[in-house]
Amino acid sequence: MSELVVRNNYLLVKDFIKYSGLTNNLSSSSEKRYFSYLKHLLFWAGATPLSSAFQKEFTFVKYLKDYVSPKTDRPLSRQSWKKILQLTSRFYNWAKNHHPNEFGIVPQFWIDSMNIPKSVQENDEKPQVKFAEILKIAKLSFPDSDLASIRDQAAACFLFLSGIRASAFVTLPIKAVNLIEMSVKQWPQLGVLTKNNKSKTTFLFPTDDLLVPIKRWDSFIRKIVPVESPWYTPINNNWGEHSLSLNSTGKNRNQLLNKRLKLLFQKAGLEYKSAHAFRRGNTVFGLKNAKDPADYKAVSENLMHANITVTDGIYAKLSDYDRKTLISNMFQENQEFIDSINVDIIVRKIIEGLKNDHFDDNNP
Repeated sequence: MSELVVRNNYLLVKDFIKYSGLTNNLSSSSEKRYFSYLKHLLFWAGATPLSSAFQKEFTFVKYLKDYVSPKTDRPLSRQSWKKILQLTSRFYNWAKNHHPNEFGIVPQFWIDSMNIPKSVQENDEKPQVKFAEILKIAKLSFPDSDLASIRDQAAACFLFLSGIRASAFVTLPIKAVNLIEMSVKQWPQLGVLTKNNKSKTTFLFPTDDLLVPIKRWDSFIRKIVPVESPWYTPINNNWGEHSLSLNSTGKNRNQLLNKRLKLLFQKAGLEYKSAHAFRRGNTVFGLKNAKDPADYKAVSENLMHANITVTDGIYAKLSDYDRKTLISNMFQENQEFIDSINVDIIVRKIIEGLKNDHFDDNNP
């Protein structure tokens, strides 16, 4: 934390996060994520109390526009803009209610003006694993002795067909997976680390080619380790000889998963994409195969989203190619329907109907 940050500003932000955690049942990881967004507010305000920061000439929006990540050397994504501004607005509304003497001077219109500037363009084409890519991974061949690669291949297919978050996947016990029912019990009471501690039974897409590696791994581990063990089972590597481990998963299991996925992508000759890209791929794959609003809602609920808007706004961004293909097919199907009927007969009947109708000007 910068020395220029006012201590009281920091304490206020921490109090807000604590309040949000209690009222919204946030997990510790979500609270950390809240602070990662709100730290921008602290850095911008600097030595100025948050209650009077709205008067700064160097505006918060200007700060966000100029910000470049020291890790990636890139500006903020539009999604980061959205999260930061939403939380900042919520913080100030909370502060006005809980600290009216201090924050009563903050204009409500200033709080309500926390919107993303039009100049900040949406960064389309967020990394997502496409079906052709996961199919190529599923078709890789590994000997029975290479347990790590067999496991990682199954993990990749599981991530794609389930849309499960990486943190939940690496903590998923074997007993939470039922391939007969194609169900996945993402239940915190089973030790599954879900976002905001949500509990839900979700389901795998029934795609046969991708289920083959999953079934191979599932049937193997159930014969050797207890069902309380992680489905993404740790593996001992003793001079190239692999064996399943009974050790529990560590805190850095997510990082290990992504490292192993990177090796898997290399073996498939594909560009690396993180575990979260499988979740996006699952969403787009599901929505592209949805036939009606009920299917759309099913995909959204299977991702454990609060509503369809979250699914559509964050994960379901179609590529230009996908959008073009869908629209072309849609109009092609409509044209085939039109071509299949006798348009002349329909037009003639419409004209005859208009001639026979008597319209009342006062009751059209």
